[in-house]
Amino acid sequence: MSPVQAGPQAFGRQVDAYLLYSRALGVEYEGVERILRQLGRYLAQQGAPDLNGLLYESWRRSRQRLHANTRRKEEQAVRRFCLYRARSQAQFFVPSADSIVRRRPYTRPVIVEPEQIARMLAAADRLRGRDNSPLHAAVGRIATVLLYTSGLRCGELLRLTVEDLEDTRSVVRIVEAKFHKSRLVPLSETAQMQVRRYLKQRALFAQDSPERGPFLFNRYGGSIRPYSASGLHRLIDRLFEAADVHDHQGRAPRLHDLRHYLVTLTM
Repeated sequence: MSPVQAGPQAFGRQVDAYLLYSRALGVEYEGVERILRQLGRYLAQQGAPDLNGLLYESWRRSRQRLHANTRRKEEQAVRRFCLYRARSQAQFFVPSADSIVRRRPYTRPVIVEPEQIARMLAAADRLRGRDNSPLHAAVGRIATVLLYTSGLRCGELLRLTVEDLEDTRSVVRIVEAKFHKSRLVPLSETAQMQVRRYLKQRALFAQDSPERGPFLFNRYGGSIRPYSASGLHRLIDRLFEAADVHDHQGRAPRLHDLRHYLVTLTM
């Protein structure tokens, strides 16, 4: 993966150097790159030239809606990056290993039923667009449909581009997914219809790139950017709440639980 500059220049140069060093040792580090680029974008939004202890804690708080194990992976990646920098910058901030989020044991998923999905789609249609997210309602609808009907993982959906939709939008190409595997995911007729509807809406706000670029996007700073994991989690959590989705024990689902209904149909 070629480096994509994101965030303050001083921070970005250090990220590039760290990735070059790591890959020279034979480590791909694509997941780590995504984490550090996201952190760089956060620093840019805060108007900060580089990372420090206060900004690190602020970034951690901004990720609290993510699953504990996801946050643990992110914080470990950032700590290793800080240790690398501290070798040449003795005073550079290094997070304490004790501060890293503890691993959470496996939680039984909440199976979301079709009638609950119908309520979520209705709730998505009631959402209003925002200056930085003009497709707020459309993203909520298409994300719910694809996560529920195709079994895509959250990260796979976030990394999806328009170019990954093949065969007249009937197949999704997933590149370098979990364990570095790629696969083709066929879409149901209903999902295909929803994808075509979404792409027409997307084209209105991405006139410079209607046939390419991130499938789900925001407009931060006036430019098209892929949806962030935290942004998508907040959106789906909002739909869960608006549609009153929970199991018989009153537990609300997690975003990742949406794909489990598809699994139950194949058992």
